[in-house]
Amino acid sequence: MFSDKKQNTQLLFIDIFAFKIHLLHNMKVIFNFSTQNKI
Repeated sequence: MFSDKKQNTQLLFIDIFAFKIHLLHNMKVIFNFSTQNKI
């Protein structure tokens, strides 16, 4: 039971980490797109 909970916590941490990277990538793309439109 304890090991199962630990595994779930690790998966949750990986999900949050992946989500943050995804969000950062989207912000970068939006920023690049907006700067290209200004030029």
